[in-house]
Amino acid sequence: MAHDLKDTQVKCGYLGPRNRLYLRIQEMLKISGVSLEEEMPIEAFFLQTPKAASSFDYLFVDIDGLGGIVKIFNSLASLRTAYPFVPVIMVSGDFETSDFDTTRRLLGDVSLRSPVLHASLETALFEAIENNRKWCDSVIEYRENIAA
Repeated sequence: MAHDLKDTQVKCGYLGPRNRLYLRIQEMLKISGVSLEEEMPIEAFFLQTPKAASSFDYLFVDIDGLGGIVKIFNSLASLRTAYPFVPVIMVSGDFETSDFDTTRRLLGDVSLRSPVLHASLETALFEAIENNRKWCDSVIEYRENIAA
């Protein structure tokens, strides 16, 4: 991953508290020359201007740090609707395994099981982009069908 991301400006956001997970992801991204923005509550993300919110190349969501999937389900679904083009990487210790497919695409592009391994993080960054393209295509198709 290091050689693929070092020469580009990558902006990663983090929804959740500054905790051990935040620091671990920050440390792993730093190895690749990528910085992780300051953490923010999910509500704060929606208070940004659309331009600022859409400026993220990736958005990490600390499911556990935000109270669990049940508590933030509607917020995640709203985030996906409002900003479908921002790749979302969900992280939780409750996930049985890391999933790099589109199983949870209503809420995010990939799911990482915590504690996060460096190899899993690398895979997530690449798969999130591809899965996000598929998500955006489905959103565009849905919106076109509604307009027709």
